[in-house]
Amino acid sequence: MTTITKKSVAPLLIATATGTTTLLLSFSGSAQAALIDFETLPDGITTPTDNAALTTSYTVNGTTVTFGFDTNNDLTIDADALFESRNDGGNTGRAYTSFPGGVDIDRTATNEGGDWLLRAPGGLNVFSTDDFIVKYTGTPARSASGQLWDLDRGEIYSIAALDSTGTVVSSITTPPIPGGEGPDTFDALPYNFSFSDLGGDIGYIRISGVSRGGGGGFAFDNFNATQSTVNPEPVPEPLTILGSATALGFGGLLKRQHSQKQKKDK
Repeated sequence: MTTITKKSVAPLLIATATGTTTLLLSFSGSAQAALIDFETLPDGITTPTDNAALTTSYTVNGTTVTFGFDTNNDLTIDADALFESRNDGGNTGRAYTSFPGGVDIDRTATNEGGDWLLRAPGGLNVFSTDDFIVKYTGTPARSASGQLWDLDRGEIYSIAALDSTGTVVSSITTPPIPGGEGPDTFDALPYNFSFSDLGGDIGYIRISGVSRGGGGGFAFDNFNATQSTVNPEPVPEPLTILGSATALGFGGLLKRQHSQKQKKDK
């Protein structure tokens, strides 16, 4: 998965039969640079610890976001969000339970959930009076997107974008989703939500449980703080670009050789 750290590539030199071509591959992972995937701590290096609290903020291109839970409806974070591992071998974190097996897993074809997500601490219930909060500071943003995992068994959530005064700018209510695997179900799969080009700056994202149904738990992952696309198209790998450029170089060389041969044959 892509972290918030951008990767740059130095210029490459390609030797061909006609000389050396310089390719200025000055690109980065900018298409996914705003994605916070929780695979590292906010320093972009350290791997999280299972069940540890997230106590610091992530900053992406000047926009700072802080994650946690509001237990008294005042838009203040009163309880830390916790890191949950999908590889701990059991449902120890009360994030979600996938069936069969009773563990937190990832059923996506590309493993887009990775190894880590955020969950609520024990004893906290988003289907009662507690809300999950993303607090914004720094550079303003009017778009955002993210994922709730394992929405099934009739769970319903309200996801709202609020301005800095707490006024709701836009909101989404998830549909009741049946349990089990298959089409239109979300067992161990992500439910994507997004806000795009809102009429005001985002001060908070607030996620509240509307109806628990037969489900439970809270699992949050892959948050894009400033864009309305959770998973942008990936930037091509350096070797892919190198291969394409090399093919173009040899293609041009063969074309010139063919042209010269035609002139000699005349």
